[in-house]
Amino acid sequence: MSRSHTLALDLGSTGVRARLFGPDGAVAASAYRTLPVAFPGPGRVEQDPLGLERASEAVLREALCSAGCTAADVAGLGIATQRATALAWDAGTRRPIAPAVGWQDQRRASALDRLNAQGIPLTSQAAVAKFLWWLEHDAPVKEAARRGTLRLGTPDVWLGDRLSGGSVYVTDPGHAGCTALYHPEEGGWAAGFLELLDIDPAWLPTIVASASGALRAVWSPCPPSRAWAPRSGTTGRVASSGGSPAAAAPPSSRAPSSKASPTGASICGKRSSPRSPRSAWTAAFRSATCCWSGSPPSRVVPCCAPPIRK
Repeated sequence: MSRSHTLALDLGSTGVRARLFGPDGAVAASAYRTLPVAFPGPGRVEQDPLGLERASEAVLREALCSAGCTAADVAGLGIATQRATALAWDAGTRRPIAPAVGWQDQRRASALDRLNAQGIPLTSQAAVAKFLWWLEHDAPVKEAARRGTLRLGTPDVWLGDRLSGGSVYVTDPGHAGCTALYHPEEGGWAAGFLELLDIDPAWLPTIVASASGALRAVWSPCPPSRAWAPRSGTTGRVASSGGSPAAAAPPSSRAPSSKASPTGASICGKRSSPRSPRSAWTAAFRSATCCWSGSPPSRVVPCCAPPIRK
């Protein structure tokens, strides 16, 4: 196994791009998709959280496939996102309970006006402004808070949670700073400010260093004999760090078997010489599929696998 490549994902406001870098730092492949944006009212900007996830998975897979690479070639995944855009989801179902509210959104909770009146110059751009609006106006968010299953975060947190099967619930100081709840001197959430705003720190992700390795890539084969249970909206499978899978792909949704032939084997729909080093992986892929790896230290791997279900 040679983890010589690095994946980067840039989830922007109107598009998402993935780039695969080779061992020399040069771009080996790139993929891009536009992201729909909704404007449901004056000053309001929303996006579909599951759409953000599906588009991100798609470009990650496309970049890998374009370069003829697999998860076995990836050493890590770096994520950059819209930063102050806010998302809310349920920890139990890991499903969104509100649309993603864009960083440009201008809605204001009454708590924001009270803070401004007290001399705290907090604007609607900070992610906490969206959190406060939900906690004041959105019934599903208030119910999840009451049950203790509410999760709040910026897009990096949402993607880490979804792509890891729920085992990665973290952010870094750069993204945390865009919530207006980060205390840079303490390196964590500002406890006094959370108390003032009546925000439970359990709703927020753990803050880790950007290079903590929380999204380090691994290869985790899934024996085809195991029953298959897809996570909603994805084709990733969750496995433990030891490689024992929670699920494997059914015959109808595994990657192409592509029996070996003199003309070469198929790698993500491409032809490869039988003498290529990647032929060994192709042969292995006929009886295994790649997974999203789970248990701490949690690691994420996109698969060169079946198309994403809509």
